[in-house]
Amino acid sequence: FGAVWPGEDCARAADAPPAAGTLWRLLSLGGEAVDWAPPEAEPFLLIDAAEGRALVPAGCNRRMPRLVAGPADGVLAFGDGPGTLMLCPEPLASREAALDAALAATAGYAVGGRRLRLLDAEGAALAEFEAVYRP
Repeated sequence: FGAVWPGEDCARAADAPPAAGTLWRLLSLGGEAVDWAPPEAEPFLLIDAAEGRALVPAGCNRRMPRLVAGPADGVLAFGDGPGTLMLCPEPLASREAALDAALAATAGYAVGGRRLRLLDAEGAALAEFEAVYRP
């Protein structure tokens, strides 16, 4: 038993999207719900395994961390990469800092139903995402 995803049933869990190539909308960071509203850009994660990087716009800036490991067999790790460095208003600045810290601490992941969780080395959830689009 790895995890529980509320609102998901066995049929949807069996059809879980892949971690790479799926557009994942950010739902929570450190257990706290993430709110956003237009015209703010929607925060998401897109893992491009072929290019060895990810795209992570957090609402103000865009990050493109490189993949250090994975995604494979529950292992995923991000390294430094290019990104923009605009001065962001609150609460965007705090959310971006928290997302950067979550990416830096990521050692694994779990996909269940339409949810992706980034996990630290002890298996604790750092961030949770929902699949918006999958190939």
